[in-house]
Amino acid sequence: MKRVALILFLFVLLMNGRHSGNQPPATFDSLSVRARALSAAEVGDLASYGPLRLTGAWQLTGSHPAFGGFSSLVVSDDGALVALNDTGELFGFRVSGERGQGFVKPLPRVGLEQGWPSWKWDSESMQRDPVTGRSWVGFEFLQRICRYAPDFKALEGCVEPPAVRNWPLTGGMESLVRFGDGRFMTISEMGTTKNGAHDVVLWRGDPVDPATPPPVHLGYRPPTGYRPTDALWLGGDKLLILNGRLTLANPRLSTLWRLPTNLLDTKPHIDQIVEAVARALPEDGAILWRDLKRSIVDLNPTRTDTHGRITRADGKMLDYAITRLPDGQTMMTFVDVTESANYQNVLKERNEALVTADRLKDAFVQNVSYELRSPLTNIIGFVVKQKSYTDYIRASSVTLGVLIDNILDLATVDAGIAQMRPEPQDVPALIEKAKAGLAATFPDIDGEEPLNIEIDIPEELPVLYADGTRIVQILYNLLSTAARFTEPGGKVRLSVIPRGERMIFTVEDDGTQMTDEMRAALSDRSDAAATSARHRGAGLGLAIVRSFVHLHGGTISVERREPRGSRVVVSLPLAAALTTAAE
Repeated sequence: MKRVALILFLFVLLMNGRHSGNQPPATFDSLSVRARALSAAEVGDLASYGPLRLTGAWQLTGSHPAFGGFSSLVVSDDGALVALNDTGELFGFRVSGERGQGFVKPLPRVGLEQGWPSWKWDSESMQRDPVTGRSWVGFEFLQRICRYAPDFKALEGCVEPPAVRNWPLTGGMESLVRFGDGRFMTISEMGTTKNGAHDVVLWRGDPVDPATPPPVHLGYRPPTGYRPTDALWLGGDKLLILNGRLTLANPRLSTLWRLPTNLLDTKPHIDQIVEAVARALPEDGAILWRDLKRSIVDLNPTRTDTHGRITRADGKMLDYAITRLPDGQTMMTFVDVTESANYQNVLKERNEALVTADRLKDAFVQNVSYELRSPLTNIIGFVVKQKSYTDYIRASSVTLGVLIDNILDLATVDAGIAQMRPEPQDVPALIEKAKAGLAATFPDIDGEEPLNIEIDIPEELPVLYADGTRIVQILYNLLSTAARFTEPGGKVRLSVIPRGERMIFTVEDDGTQMTDEMRAALSDRSDAAATSARHRGAGLGLAIVRSFVHLHGGTISVERREPRGSRVVVSLPLAAALTTAAE
């Protein structure tokens, strides 16, 4: 049998196309195709190959988004074309005229196979009997040949030939040939015989027909360095075999993709590279190179360059560029950008941290500016005015000292260096200390009704293991906040009750209800800066409460009382420990 070898210097397919991974197959749809005849200048070096002469070329543009990426194409006697892509989708159309109407539909499937991902089909070859209208499709990954009724109306049967069972899954049945006498043949891209030839399987009849005798094995030797990628019976004793190879590569390619050091020396076929990468990078190597292959194998004269970034499962990041060369070859380059990309990520994270710190600083300054300024204003004003206001001076001085302590405490919490010293605590004694601080901050003033503080504590309380200093600060800030919202002569109530393994502290007042901004301060300190000037002095104190409650592993909630007043509930575990850092 004579063979005409068509040698291409890279990898051969009909058109560059889409590979959609796990995308489901296209449903039956209409298709409109525009065919534009290409000029001799656009065809260029494709005008002739050896004894073959190009008689016509068209650029096809389809209306359907799935149009393209064809792995096989058959032409009927009336000029209609049916193309098949490698995800099992059929495209029927005509080239004659400016536009032609066609169809898009998936290959018929049965049972559970209807839900298979598209990549699993890997339909690479198709043949048609012009007499009966039947068609045969070869599936490389499945190592399967299926026969279909005319116009692909039904699936008639499939076979997974034992003769090809040991062929590589990504280098097997790229081609399927049907001769005029009814014989079928397929050539393995990468499966070779013992003497190094590519394995060829020849059936005497329909391989799907159980009555067909077992096939015979032949061998095919392409030119050195090439691999068979497709084949076509030209009539009589002429068989066209398409071959491809890698023509140039540097050692860095082996390093980037963990290829065997001597593989590139053999100028392998791209499917050999895909198989080697799949072994070296089992998580995603095969998928990545299948996509790259579909961008490389492109004979479209109007092809364009492409580029992008690959992020592998092992964390390495590669920038790639695919450049179309004038002689029909394709050059692909890779650049390892892992280190620079990681630097960019680190800089981005640090910038975000700086923005967050700046936001916290602004909120902190807004909170503190008023609270530091207000006591000092009172001190200066009252000293100038009258000596009798010494009580106010003392109260403002105490308030200023408390604020400074709060600022320092808050700074240690934000820095993550706040320490807890849990010890058995006498809760009534802690409350008395908080009341003493409150009395210094809100002294009895002549002419004003004193603030009423009610304490409700059971006679017997379980032991609370906590940091006593922090608990006093929590209670003092809750009481002082309630006092700020309560008019002179008003009432503030503190109650303590044990509940299971926790101790509940509740502070209630009958003054102005706490604003939404103040309530938010107990959830997010940055919101406290939005409070009004009238009650802004409570913002820092509430931030301290929130931080110290969280340090003890406790929770805090705020409720509005009707018709007036607010209720703050703090729940602390009896055995407190440093569980979380304040935000």
